[in-house]
Amino acid sequence: MRGLARGGYVFLLACALMPVLLAQDVAAFAAAVQKLRAATALSGAHLGVAVVDMDRSVLLASHDAELAFMPASNQKLLTAALSLVALGGEAVLRTTVDARAAPLDGVIAGDLWLCGSGDPSLGGRLAATPMAPMQELAEQMFAAGVRLVAGRVIGVGEALPCEPFGRGWQLDWLTAGYAAPCSGLCFHENVVDLWLSGTGVVSSLAQLRSDPPFGLPPFSHEVRCGALGAETALQWQAPPVTLTSRLSGSIAADALPVRRAVPVVAPAQFAAQALRAALLQRGIAVVGGAVSSLQAEAVRPVACIELAHVDSPPVRTLLRPMLKDSVNLYAEQLWRVAAARGGGPVTNADCERHALLALGRLGVVTKGMVMADGSGLSRRNLVTPRQITQLLQAVWQSPHCADFVDALAIAGRDGTLLDRLRAGPAALRVLAKTGSMDYVSCLSGYLQRPEALQAPLAFAILVNGITEAGTAAAEAIDACVEDLARAVGWEPVPR
Repeated sequence: MRGLARGGYVFLLACALMPVLLAQDVAAFAAAVQKLRAATALSGAHLGVAVVDMDRSVLLASHDAELAFMPASNQKLLTAALSLVALGGEAVLRTTVDARAAPLDGVIAGDLWLCGSGDPSLGGRLAATPMAPMQELAEQMFAAGVRLVAGRVIGVGEALPCEPFGRGWQLDWLTAGYAAPCSGLCFHENVVDLWLSGTGVVSSLAQLRSDPPFGLPPFSHEVRCGALGAETALQWQAPPVTLTSRLSGSIAADALPVRRAVPVVAPAQFAAQALRAALLQRGIAVVGGAVSSLQAEAVRPVACIELAHVDSPPVRTLLRPMLKDSVNLYAEQLWRVAAARGGGPVTNADCERHALLALGRLGVVTKGMVMADGSGLSRRNLVTPRQITQLLQAVWQSPHCADFVDALAIAGRDGTLLDRLRAGPAALRVLAKTGSMDYVSCLSGYLQRPEALQAPLAFAILVNGITEAGTAAAEAIDACVEDLARAVGWEPVPR
């Protein structure tokens, strides 16, 4: 009885102290937000902040938390949650090689159909090598007895909506590797890597090689070697900006190889070209070329047989390059795949409707939210800091928590936070998603607490209308997060 009475006393004491502790928390967090508001780097900008104690569902600090902001790549938090809810962490995306009929005496009498289901990782950074999945498909076909394809290799990307870009993407971004087009069939993240190096001779044409050696339209190479030690300045231009594609700019005459990722125009054909190359390398002759089904104006026969297939890593693994490294293509593909499996969309608008419904079922109040794309590249996206913290709390309390948290960048350790929050009390204790583009800087995620049994704090910091140059806004945001970490009782991590 005495023990029980003592336990009851401790419980009552904790209840009595809770308002005091909460008041202290609120004061410390409010001071951190006020300091951020006063930062010179944010002068003239719009700031939105929400900091939530998820154990108590209490908003500890806020500033314009109900106003809508462009989230930049914080949009990927929404897409990641949507992907887990709609697809599940275990789901894989299959790519198949089909034919009208089985080989006869080693010969496929007609065309091969390379059919995708939206996998963004085929031949990408998660593969052993870019050609590894295509070589696996070729190996399966060789084992099945195929020695000659009498027709073409046709890439089929119609599993996803035909719109290759998000609503509101800037025209001048469409020649950048980070804005590669989407497709039901992808390869090598839908980019070709152009590698340029100096020749040692000023004013000479730089040395150039492409990897893979296919996928781009004919283009003019106009990159010249500048003075020794000069800075690199490369520009890729393509229609509709110019009539013909051109690579221009300059690199130092003594420059080591420099990479420029260039988006392909026809992803499904690009993948078909890769499979054709792998088949030839394995000793399987292909009479025809490699095209997409749209280029060939060909429809895959209903009665086909599968000759080979490869599966993507599970969705939980696909989230890592999307959240840790902020790779836009993974977000765009999963945003579309989730909608396609939820009812067969035909437009980006259908994908948005599906996303908002799914997030609403998760417990996020989506009123006023705009999801013009899945990656955050679009300036039409709108979300409030409070909606982001609602999402973070809903995911934390869901069966998908581990998969979601595991994909976030860790402060000072990896991903886009590798070189941020490295030395202060937030180091290794913040798991978050960055977001940045011209005039926008954001950081949202979880701040762990010293007490092991307590849920972390959820926070969202969104800044729009930044006019200061450089990384000053991001540094101000990081300083605020460090102050939040001190407010919960953390000291700097020993190094």
